[in-house]
Amino acid sequence: MVKAAAWTPHQLALLKKHYPHERSIDVAKRIGRTKSAVDHMASRLKIGKDPASMYRIKAKAMRGAASGNFKGYRRKTSKGYVTLYRPGEEGTDKNGMIMEHRYLMAQHIGRPIAPDEAVHHINGVKTDNRIENLRLMDFGEHSALHNKERNKQAV
Repeated sequence: MVKAAAWTPHQLALLKKHYPHERSIDVAKRIGRTKSAVDHMASRLKIGKDPASMYRIKAKAMRGAASGNFKGYRRKTSKGYVTLYRPGEEGTDKNGMIMEHRYLMAQHIGRPIAPDEAVHHINGVKTDNRIENLRLMDFGEHSALHNKERNKQAV
């Protein structure tokens, strides 16, 4: 087994400067050592991690797809509609989710869907969000269409 080279004063200075505020792997890459060597030397020198910096690093690492609770950018609701994760987009809920059919129609017409407008699935399949299957209607017209369909089924 080959013994590692001694730490240079420059490497030790970089370790003392960056270790408290950065991830160990990033410090290791910066000074040309392994993560375990960096952690071991920091322990020997009694250099600890800054709690505020560690909180920031961990919070950043657990966002989006890296989160253990991440379900994907596309989900299906309990009512059968497909939603998309689009934070900052107009028409999203407080969690940054928007109904896919509303998002696609807004992209197609080049403006946001107004609150008094509805996007209708022509074939009735809530997951079929092809533009050919979507129709923009005012809310009252959409309600009347579905009431008419319900009345046909009741007879």
